[in-house]
Amino acid sequence: MKEEIIKKLEAYFGFSEHHNMELNNQSDSEGELKEDTSLMNDFLDALNVYGQNDLKSKMDDWEKAFKEHEGGQAPSDSDMFEASKSIIANSFKPNPQYETLINSRMRGNTILISNPQNGFDWNTQEFTFQISTTSDVSKLKYIIEDNQFLKIVANETNISDNLITITFDYKKQIPGKYYLKLLTDDAFTLISFFINKSSVH
Repeated sequence: MKEEIIKKLEAYFGFSEHHNMELNNQSDSEGELKEDTSLMNDFLDALNVYGQNDLKSKMDDWEKAFKEHEGGQAPSDSDMFEASKSIIANSFKPNPQYETLINSRMRGNTILISNPQNGFDWNTQEFTFQISTTSDVSKLKYIIEDNQFLKIVANETNISDNLITITFDYKKQIPGKYYLKLLTDDAFTLISFFINKSSVH
């Protein structure tokens, strides 16, 4: 999975042999550049990457710098590679507000997650959680967010024998740190998890 994600990021930023030849050719027309940019944006839309606006913003900045450069020379391969590494690194940064809540152990909470532990790796389409709650409910609402408060999934799941199962298409997300909220009408709990944690090593 790591190699697949890196290839997709490299393809987006044009960090491949094919795009290197095109982007380093000073005779490339503005129309060809727009066509490449359009294809990259279409790729992001098809992939359905949450947080894609940040990626597109970075691409827009790159395109602007390319046009303003007097010689028409594209940024170096190393610059584009560093940009892709920066995106991955930022996606793993802890969210300070959520980390404070988690570390406080949310005293008095009526919903507790006993398994898995905080900071687990989400590596399956369906994940089962062992919980305990003093609320008289048969269902729990859940929300999954990235480390920038961006809501990715909001749904509900049934409680059966203190177990809940959540379906999450983790393969469509970029590597990073994420947060899961479990909610009732009067309480909620919070736990963090990672997707493809090996990407930062």
